[in-house]
Amino acid sequence: LARDALAAPFEVLASEFAINAEIDGVRFTGRADRVDRLAAGGLAIRDYKSGKTRGKTVKGVREALDRLDERATLAGDAPSGLHLQTLLYAPGVEAHFRERVALAQYIYFRGKGKGEGLETDSLAIVDDESAASDMALTRSEVERAQRDIAAAIAHSLEGGISAFSTALAEQTCRFCDYVQACPGAMTIS
Repeated sequence: LARDALAAPFEVLASEFAINAEIDGVRFTGRADRVDRLAAGGLAIRDYKSGKTRGKTVKGVREALDRLDERATLAGDAPSGLHLQTLLYAPGVEAHFRERVALAQYIYFRGKGKGEGLETDSLAIVDDESAASDMALTRSEVERAQRDIAAAIAHSLEGGISAFSTALAEQTCRFCDYVQACPGAMTIS
């Protein structure tokens, strides 16, 4: 962030910012590690992670949306990099600061896990479809991820669903808090 500030200054607006937002009738709450105002305009939501990076968010979101378009399920085999936390914070941050989120960023303290230091997974949120790239999601893609992935899961659970597909890959189960109670096939010791 110090290097970023030299190239493109930003103003820290909040740290440990409480989020309370509604997406498609579902209340999402959380706490954003940082909210900054970018010199170029727009807000940045930054989230610190103590672990190591596992895939890029832009690729993960696009793969998940493609699967949904094909009427495939995400449960049990979600794409690597399907990180929605900062995207779920965006509506609450935008409502509070009355400005659009232009950047969502995860900062991993363990990098890729090989001791090389910090690794950053940044994604721009752009309004112009032609500006979409490997580093930028369109606002419509972000809204679909919020509604068609996160809110849809919440609606399924509130509708009384009592079981859903568990993970198929051990890498998915490895850091799960619920692995000991999971009825799935993975056994992690």
